[in-house]
Amino acid sequence: MELAYSKERQMIVDKYLRLQGWYMEVADNVRKNKKFDGHEDEWKPREPDDPLNEFDGGKFWMSCMETELKLLEEKYGMKVGKKHMWVGINPQTKDMKECYDITIKMLEKHNYFEKVLWCVEAHTDQGYRPHVHMMIETKAKPHRIIETISKNFKCSKNFVECKNYKNGVLYNEHIQYIQGNKTDNKLENVERDRQERNEEKIPHYINNGLI
Repeated sequence: MELAYSKERQMIVDKYLRLQGWYMEVADNVRKNKKFDGHEDEWKPREPDDPLNEFDGGKFWMSCMETELKLLEEKYGMKVGKKHMWVGINPQTKDMKECYDITIKMLEKHNYFEKVLWCVEAHTDQGYRPHVHMMIETKAKPHRIIETISKNFKCSKNFVECKNYKNGVLYNEHIQYIQGNKTDNKLENVERDRQERNEEKIPHYINNGLI
């Protein structure tokens, strides 16, 4: 039963990852009040107080995925998955070591980072850009985490992305991502990150009680 559940769960997650862009496009069309009958250029602006002006494709996408995963858990009688916070930090630090040192000091100062799995990366398709991926189990609100990170890195809050995930949505996938298990088109950057971390004596990922 667990094997069948795992396979179906992975199929659902893969489907929503594949369709994420489509959900964003739908949300954009809803905000613009576009017609869906093939007349691409026919749309009428909504009234200023229409709540659909703030229709969020990301929340819509996540809600649909969470609902389908919850139904799957009920089908197999599985326990509802864990919730976690996914954090991306894009500070303007000079290198990976500085990014790592600031993160270490920050985590030592603030106890509401209760359980954390994180890593430092720098090599991207767009060039050298030190940044942090972080997965947290915490009772703190996203705005508090963003404020803390912004203060410690001395960067704008715009450089910090923070999002809550419930019912086990992308829980295992985010663990794999931080551990460096990524798609083939990112393996070259993964290897460059590994080489730099080895040179700087930085762990490839740091686990503080999350896994």
